[in-house]
Amino acid sequence: NKSEPTYNNNSVTSVYIEVVKNGSNKIEIERNGKLQSSNRISIISEVQGIKKKSKNKSFKEGERFNKGEILIEINSDEFNSTVKQSRSELKNLIASVLPDIKIDYAENFNNWKNYFDNLSVEEPISKIPESASEKENLFLVGRGIESTYYKVKNLEERLSKYDIKAPFSGILVNGNISEGAFIVPNQILGEFIDPNNFEVGVNIPVNIIEKIKLNQSVSIISGGNKDDIMGKIKRINRKVDEMTQTVKIFIEFNNRNLFEGKFVEVKIPLGVIPNSELIS
Repeated sequence: NKSEPTYNNNSVTSVYIEVVKNGSNKIEIERNGKLQSSNRISIISEVQGIKKKSKNKSFKEGERFNKGEILIEINSDEFNSTVKQSRSELKNLIASVLPDIKIDYAENFNNWKNYFDNLSVEEPISKIPESASEKENLFLVGRGIESTYYKVKNLEERLSKYDIKAPFSGILVNGNISEGAFIVPNQILGEFIDPNNFEVGVNIPVNIIEKIKLNQSVSIISGGNKDDIMGKIKRINRKVDEMTQTVKIFIEFNNRNLFEGKFVEVKIPLGVIPNSELIS
């Protein structure tokens, strides 16, 4: 009882076709990675003290600061008194040697007299006058003028660290300290970034790394923006990842519409292949 198969001879099989038209085609690969600010610093205190209340801007996430603006001001009243005391000691020391300078080194007396008159315990000191002779230099070193001067300069430098200023115009992305808190040396207080310059690191197969060139243009694949955001390859690592056999490259973008930590997809050109046809 064999049954004969039946065939529908009326069905037609349809396929999609495309006529090959050879030409020059750009080759690109797509990679994704996380954006990070290329100019990012951790704010760390080198001195200790109580954080003073901010006058204009608060030390909180999202606050913008211009270059040179004070990020954190630490109470320095006690240390400031020490600095004033050291300036006073230098002034007293110069006063004690002025009579000897007038007699033995008269050619340089006016310089030292003017320096003494302009020296104020309230203001940072200026550079001491140059010695007019080797004999005068030995005299001043023996009296401790030079060592006391550098002691004051050292204290003044440390006093400046009580005001932590923005090294560049940027935005605070992390703030770990509140008003009135006690700050200790080496404490991480927050993180500060440049919100206009970012970079993303992506891995490229080592067998095509020779096609990647420094300063080569790379675009972020549009994610709702009208135009693609363009960047450039700034660094190429020379170490191959042994597990994946890839090399990491870093692409820099200068655009204020990007955000720290955002995942983006980039399109990296690898050149042009002539006499070719691209298929899906």
